[in-house]
Amino acid sequence: MGWGDKGFYLETPQWKDLKTSVAFKAAFALGQTAIHTTFYKAMKVSESCRPIVISNDQYKRLISYVTNSFQQDKSGHFIPIATNAVYGKNDAFYEANGSYSMLHTCNTWANGGLKTCGQKCCLWTPFDKGIFQKHQEK
Repeated sequence: MGWGDKGFYLETPQWKDLKTSVAFKAAFALGQTAIHTTFYKAMKVSESCRPIVISNDQYKRLISYVTNSFQQDKSGHFIPIATNAVYGKNDAFYEANGSYSMLHTCNTWANGGLKTCGQKCCLWTPFDKGIFQKHQEK
């Protein structure tokens, strides 16, 4: 699951496709945000996927943080984004709350989730490197 600039998610399938206008809007909080979800049958621990152990209370706080990141309709349902810009057959996009910028990135959002549930986190991190350093395999 990731939170980020909607234009970037939907208009940039690969880095080579990045348009200046999309990058500008994303960098300066001029666009909308989206949540990109990918559904997995099983997770594999790797350099880009690290396990964490959390308590029931931490889990509840993390779920609240993530849920509040989604825009919801009047019935409380998450609002899907109808698009053909999918990365695979197991992913979907949803409207999100918040404002993406070069100072508030997807990694800042992920770090906020870790902070909310009391996990090891960075003071601030626009990149994933800081988060992964905090959660190195022992």
